[in-house]
Amino acid sequence: MSIRRLLTSRGPSLERQQTIAIHEAGHAVAARMLGATDIAVNVGRRAGGFSFTFDGSAYDEAVILLAGHEAEVALTGADSGGASYDLKQARKVLRYQLVPLASAGTTAAELVRGARLDIEAEAARLLDGALIGRRAA
Repeated sequence: MSIRRLLTSRGPSLERQQTIAIHEAGHAVAARMLGATDIAVNVGRRAGGFSFTFDGSAYDEAVILLAGHEAEVALTGADSGGASYDLKQARKVLRYQLVPLASAGTTAAELVRGARLDIEAEAARLLDGALIGRRAA
């Protein structure tokens, strides 16, 4: 196996996995706080994943979608650029609403600030699971 292939087969760096875990934890905590069910979150070798069932308002759904990015910014101080799909989905959810996307982003940021400790705990749990899986691979 070539060195390049060996390095890329290891997956993202620990720092990148921490960022992914924080991002996905932001979604999960926001979803729980806003009443979503069937929440599934993972941090894999290449990226994270998040799914949920939600029967609330389009606005709250957009807040959940934007909370991952807001958690990244609040807890790491940086934007990894990994939230483009979430932003696209939030725009789609709010397309027929009279509420601007920026308003949902502001709400997501406020929610994240209030739930920082919960997000950190969820991110740690996700990262532990990812690292255990990484060692087993």
